[in-house]
Amino acid sequence: MRDEPQREVWLLRHAKARSPVAGQADIERALSARGMDQCRQISDWLQPRLAATTFRLLVSPARRTRQTARNVFGSWCPNEAITTDEIWNASAAGLLQVIENRPGNLVIIGHNPGLEQLQYRLTGQLRPLPTGGVFRLGMLPGPGRRAALMESFQPARDST
Repeated sequence: MRDEPQREVWLLRHAKARSPVAGQADIERALSARGMDQCRQISDWLQPRLAATTFRLLVSPARRTRQTARNVFGSWCPNEAITTDEIWNASAAGLLQVIENRPGNLVIIGHNPGLEQLQYRLTGQLRPLPTGGVFRLGMLPGPGRRAALMESFQPARDST
């Protein structure tokens, strides 16, 4: 008998950011033009999958993750994004704590390498997560922390 997911966790790596400028803190980097295009693609992919779903939207405090959330979810998501320091530069272990401490379906907008490492830790599948990439995980019941990789998305390099 196959395990059915009890809830879903969506891991979304922020869209492409601008290169840092001298003296700028990494947390202040904004999205690039390419990142804005990626947001449109992500939104188009996520909306039919999440529009009828109840979920919590958790976002790193970095400028690029907050911009990603606003540009991906702003026009159709009824949920307000919750900015949490726990996601900024979080390890897989730290992100796992975020998931364990919050019930229900989650969308987490954060950073690598933590997101890739979390997906690997939960599914046992080593997969890259480029900027703007999304992993859809079905959290499985039973002993241990397990998940099934249900879907993934990667924006096209150039969609124009």
